Amino acid sequence: MKTKISEPEDEKSTISGQLDDQTKELNDIKQKYDQAENEVVQLKHQKTGLQKKVWHLQKHKGMQAKEIDSLKDHNVAMILKLESSADELKGKNKELEQLTCLLEDETITTFENGKHVDEVQEVIMDLLAMNVSMSKVNEVIRTVLQK
Repeated sequence: MKTKISEPEDEKSTISGQLDDQTKELNDIKQKYDQAENEVVQLKHQKTGLQKKVWHLQKHKGMQAKEIDSLKDHNVAMILKLESSADELKGKNKELEQLTCLLEDETITTFENGKHVDEVQEVIMDLLAMNVSMSKVNEVIRTVLQK
């Protein structure tokens, strides 16, 4: 009879061993589950943090885009203004160059083909009409033309 009793004992110890193994396996699975759950929570926190960063960066990007557009508009206006000023200065420069050429030319044509040119005759008449004496007309015209 001893053999029959030992068989249930062997069976009981085998089942007990299997139960211990399954308990260890279950504990390992629970531990892995808890770790995975903690990792999921951490990843959710990271995701939330990253979403906030993305939102702030998009907002900042939008503000920068508006600022860039504003600067572009300002620069276009400044370029147009500077181009206008440059054109105006070119015109003035051309006038001054012509005036310089006139002033550098020391010979002033007042007499051609035996008579005064029409412009000089008009100036003489205007000066006489302003009561400039005939003896001073020639001197006044030379002074004005030289200066």
